[in-house]
Amino acid sequence: MKQNVTIALERDLVTRARKIAADEETTLNGLLRQLLEEKVRLKTERRKAIREMIEQSRATKARIDMSSVSREATYADRADRIGR
Repeated sequence: MKQNVTIALERDLVTRARKIAADEETTLNGLLRQLLEEKVRLKTERRKAIREMIEQSRATKARIDMSSVSREATYADRADRIGR
């Protein structure tokens, strides 16, 4: 079920957006709907991917021994690689 939403936009933005919509053979409403759908889809996919990565990292038996890693060594290695 579709629901109407009212938004306030700067006049210049509306003018430019209508030109983009016309170039894409759609309406301003259609353009906004498309952009919102894409934003929501990407955000949903990103959250799902992060959840899956967290679950996989918790499920793995692999562990990293951080006792031999120091901040100074990490920065020294990085500086060597970029030639400082």
